[in-house]
Amino acid sequence: MISIIETDRCKEDSYTGIIMDIVNDGNTVGHMSLMVDEKSCYLERIDITPSEQGKGYGSSAMQLLTRMYNTVYAAPDNPDSQRLFARIGEPYEADEANYVDQGYGVYLL
Repeated sequence: MISIIETDRCKEDSYTGIIMDIVNDGNTVGHMSLMVDEKSCYLERIDITPSEQGKGYGSSAMQLLTRMYNTVYAAPDNPDSQRLFARIGEPYEADEANYVDQGYGVYLL
């Protein structure tokens, strides 16, 4: 069973940075870095341990994240991430998307 556990929090001027562990049956299989403000959550980064990739842990963690926050969006930084976010999300074109686009679009999860 996948869970996400907050491990660190840092308040900045316009958002709160949050680090979460992705845990499967008591074992940490990855991490997420978030930037959260009063209206949305930007998934800055998600990393799954190489030996645990391809098992659905990242997708499950992102589904849990969407239950915690009303609006969750991500900006992939490579073609592999873009394929993942395009599969599980939809293009996101709100104003804040312009600030985070890394050349592969921005997706609402």
